[in-house]
Amino acid sequence: MNIAFTDSFHKSLEKLGPSNAPFVWQTVAELGRPDGEKLLGLHVEPLYNTPDNFRSCRVNDSIRIISAKLGADAIVLLHVNTHDAAYAWAENTRCRINPVTHAPEFYRVEETPVKQAPAPGGASGAPAPTDTAFPPAGDRPDPFRNWPTDSALLRLGIPEEQLPVVRGVRNSDDLVEKKEKGLFPDAAWDLLVTLVDEPTALPKLLEDADKEAQGIEKLGTDAPLERILAASSAAKASFYLSGDDRLNAQRAGALEAWRVFLLPEQRKIAERSFNGPVFVSGGAGTGKTVVALHHVRWLLENVFTDPSQRILLATFTRTLADSLKDLLAKLCTPEQTARVDVCTVDAAAKGFLDRNGRRLRIDYDSEADSARKWMKAAKAAAGANLRFDPGFLIEEYEEVVEANDIADETSYLRVSRAGRRGSLTQSDRKAIWHVFEAFQRLSGGGGAVRKNEAMNQAIRLLASGAASPYAAAVVDETQDLNAVSLRLLAAFTGNSKETAVKDSLLLVGDANQRIYGRPVKLAKCGIQVRGRSKRLKMNYRCTERIRRRAESILRGVPIVELDEGDASLKGGISAVLGEWPQEDRADDSVALAKLLSDTMKKWKESDGDSRKWSDYAVLVSTNGQAKALSAALENNWIPAVQVTGEKKQVLGDDKVRVLTMHRAKGLEFVGVGIVVEKGKWPALPKDYATLSETEKSEVVAQAKSLLYVAMTRAMSHVLLTGAGPAPDELPPA
Repeated sequence: MNIAFTDSFHKSLEKLGPSNAPFVWQTVAELGRPDGEKLLGLHVEPLYNTPDNFRSCRVNDSIRIISAKLGADAIVLLHVNTHDAAYAWAENTRCRINPVTHAPEFYRVEETPVKQAPAPGGASGAPAPTDTAFPPAGDRPDPFRNWPTDSALLRLGIPEEQLPVVRGVRNSDDLVEKKEKGLFPDAAWDLLVTLVDEPTALPKLLEDADKEAQGIEKLGTDAPLERILAASSAAKASFYLSGDDRLNAQRAGALEAWRVFLLPEQRKIAERSFNGPVFVSGGAGTGKTVVALHHVRWLLENVFTDPSQRILLATFTRTLADSLKDLLAKLCTPEQTARVDVCTVDAAAKGFLDRNGRRLRIDYDSEADSARKWMKAAKAAAGANLRFDPGFLIEEYEEVVEANDIADETSYLRVSRAGRRGSLTQSDRKAIWHVFEAFQRLSGGGGAVRKNEAMNQAIRLLASGAASPYAAAVVDETQDLNAVSLRLLAAFTGNSKETAVKDSLLLVGDANQRIYGRPVKLAKCGIQVRGRSKRLKMNYRCTERIRRRAESILRGVPIVELDEGDASLKGGISAVLGEWPQEDRADDSVALAKLLSDTMKKWKESDGDSRKWSDYAVLVSTNGQAKALSAALENNWIPAVQVTGEKKQVLGDDKVRVLTMHRAKGLEFVGVGIVVEKGKWPALPKDYATLSETEKSEVVAQAKSLLYVAMTRAMSHVLLTGAGPAPDELPPA
């Protein structure tokens, strides 16, 4: 007997607590046996006042699993709870094969049925619904009151009994609230969200839905659920079958299974072939990392099946690489993960050079300090009377010289400096080049090589004919990679300004989360994604109100996308409405610590016993703040630890994490306290006063992106606070 699962089952299991999980999973294993339903100890029996295909299964004296039979070969696990609560839940739930789409569907119904709205075109004089008279795009009152037709909604997978619910949707907030109640199948709700923002997408959505329905219908009424799921993107939103590996992973912890769960919007990108590099963008929490991970597995299983072929899964920092490695292990077999290098781009370059006999030493820990030291010395050694400080010169060297792999003065005099702050005359450039020559001579004396130089050496080696170790690359947090990293990724995968290699490169990122460096265009780095850019809109992490507040911080900030145009957040929506972020200021540091402590206690109490202290975090601007606040929380009887970068501090003891906003990138928590104070946020460079107004706005824009990143680490709760008045740059709620 095949066992299938829904997200509802996992969420209900989580609420039961970890002490009950082993007994539930033991029951699931027994239920999955060929004779599972007939085992006397399980007491599998039909339920009264529920759909005919619903069954109850006994876990112990108090706990019951609610399941549904779909066909002859599958049982779908829907819910687990105490006896009476489980039976009450089942009365208002449906799980069946949709008669129009022929795909399995799962949804809840209102305890009090919604009355059918008066037929359009009646006495009220309202126009009859059509599928061609498209309404305006965007959030508006009653978006489905008179559009589209019932027939169209049914073809999109809306259950017939839920048509009145669709007609009664008041606005986008109401649509989210109905999603929270589970009143639509997940895939159908995704389509409703799309239609609010893009009504003209209806014909294409109907075409795709009809094609899929025809494909499933051809399988026949006795088709195994596994084949139906493979043919139905809609069903994959709510159902998935377990194999032994997946089931064992789920037994280890229900929540972990959901960190890699793939939804329809994501699946359409993750499990398909592309004729060249593809760039996937989307706001925080839209599942970009999940897409990247599943695409790696899909490539291993469908394109690069030769055991000798390797894939690079790259990101910006070692901490993020460690997280990706853990998540990939939950998706892939040991044999598959052994064929994936999960690391930073510069680490991939070093490994490639080492294997080709060019062993280098890269001074990761002190590169920034060393650069400032040697640039200051180079300026003095060159005898140049320049008005530019070492900080400006280092940025010029990284963003112009290393970014373009410039080796001589003539090339530097000719290269474009587009995007760089400060204009330079030709005489300025000549003087600066003499400083750079001295910098190269002095900094190379210790035997260490800069990360950018190591990557440039790898690019040159590949250009000279050395074989790439990678059949393909998948990249997370692309927005924070510099030009050298992107040129190396192009070289590793055989892409160039003239060539686009099929299934070679998938990059995911969000320009709104760029907190390092300056914007870089993919095309200028040899990565052609025109026509292959995809955008995810559904936020599965943050509540709708957290998402809106976070995006309000970026309002009016021009943020340039990596492929073309601006990085728009238009059309984004979250699956849960939630509460607005709490925004309170404290008089001083003592009051701040108490406010944070009281808030954390309140969150943990309201979230239930399943939540741990490590599910919450305090994000600050500096390590000094983190150290002081972690001690202050401890003094207020809140277990806390400062995170300084070691992985064990992120994943270890059950304590509130206190860390900088930069270090929180890529992490997520149930609740986040964010400390924003004058003089610390936004962090201003020493030469800020000398910058032009445009350059000053760029500095503030990057600080706002950092705050956006910090706020979107939260799933359910946010406290935006600080000691003293709020910084002037912080947009009001």
